[in-house]
Amino acid sequence: MLLNKTLINTRSYTTFQKLGIPETVANHLKTNFGIKQATQAQSKFIPAILSGKDLFLRDATGTGKSFGIALTLASQPSCRTLYITPNQELATQINQWIQSLTSSNHIIVDTPAKLLRRIADQSQQHEFNNLGRIVLDEADQALRLPKRYATLRQQQHRQQHPKPAQLIMTSLFSPTSRFLHGDKRQLIVSSATLNRSLRHWMTQQGWLQDPLFIDITKGNQIPHHTTTDLQSTLEPRDTTNQLAAPVQHYCLMVSDDAIRNMTPPSNDAIKYSSLMESAATTPRSTTFDDDDDRMLESIAILHDLESLVLQNSVLFVDTSVSIADIQARLASYDIQARDIREAMTMTASSSPPSTTRTLWIATEFTARGVDLPHISHVFILGKPSSIASYIHMAGRTGRLNANGNISRGKVISLVRDHGKSEAKMMNMYNLMNIPIRSLEHVE
Repeated sequence: MLLNKTLINTRSYTTFQKLGIPETVANHLKTNFGIKQATQAQSKFIPAILSGKDLFLRDATGTGKSFGIALTLASQPSCRTLYITPNQELATQINQWIQSLTSSNHIIVDTPAKLLRRIADQSQQHEFNNLGRIVLDEADQALRLPKRYATLRQQQHRQQHPKPAQLIMTSLFSPTSRFLHGDKRQLIVSSATLNRSLRHWMTQQGWLQDPLFIDITKGNQIPHHTTTDLQSTLEPRDTTNQLAAPVQHYCLMVSDDAIRNMTPPSNDAIKYSSLMESAATTPRSTTFDDDDDRMLESIAILHDLESLVLQNSVLFVDTSVSIADIQARLASYDIQARDIREAMTMTASSSPPSTTRTLWIATEFTARGVDLPHISHVFILGKPSSIASYIHMAGRTGRLNANGNISRGKVISLVRDHGKSEAKMMNMYNLMNIPIRSLEHVE
């Protein structure tokens, strides 16, 4: 069953107390966050977490998944917990949530690399004794397994050089581990893009015991409040109950001397095949990079044209790009741009005024899982590295707020009109079954 209609129309389903959350934590929720009732998704997985079973949890971006996990952990101070996040920004946010919900210090939140150093430090090892619960949030990003069609060499390299998150998990769940609280331990694995191959791999590692898989998306991995559902590339698609919703997707092709709307993928297989063949056999070329002045000028123009509906926004750039350089260049267009890492450390006095529109600059890694308020637009410079990458970048808008509403939003990708870029973008949108709109002020 998809949850589109109920999520779009209302947030309220049941009280947190009925789900097993203590009254003290529920009161903190009401006082500090203005939240009185759980979403339907939270009503599904909160009791499962409290049951102590190992869990795979998949829900769309922006539906309160990580927040629901954090408040459930905060409600059980007797259970020492390790919460692993793939980036410092999400770790900071989770910590802030937990500190607003409980005064207990029973939860350790950190990134894999930092946790490895802490566990290796004998003076800090006692902090990890008697762990009763481990949460691996944004698991696919934390583990970064080889892609589906990785070469043998790539697979061997990954085996020889495991990621920090894998090293931590292997250490914690080894038969000789002294960190876990006997046999009474729980593992919660969460992500909006938690596919079958990752679940299978983790189960093979022996980290989970008879895990329960709670899939709110039913195999569809785009937020159910966006324009349509996303087909999992590894699992069957449920196309029932699709609704037009407040997030719209656009793709602009930028060349040396022009900018145009991408030709939308057609539902007609023959027409779509023709578009793909045409794009593939007549490759275009450009003489600039994704962070070229032409691309940033396009962002500035869009920022101005969208001013009537623009609130805060996020600009995604490649990890190789200097964020400080992008900030300085956008400043020449009178655009206040800030590094997204600043958002997690701001106090009320240092935050931008509510009347100021902020453009946050991020990479797909620094923004993963982070919940920023009032994001109406997401701008993506260049082709996403994968479908999962696009899902998580696009998922910074169209999010569920404390009032129970899904915010409206636009996701605008700017891609160099180069080689087979358009064909690849068309293929990506087609796989996700996302209709692409045309911006009215672009030809």
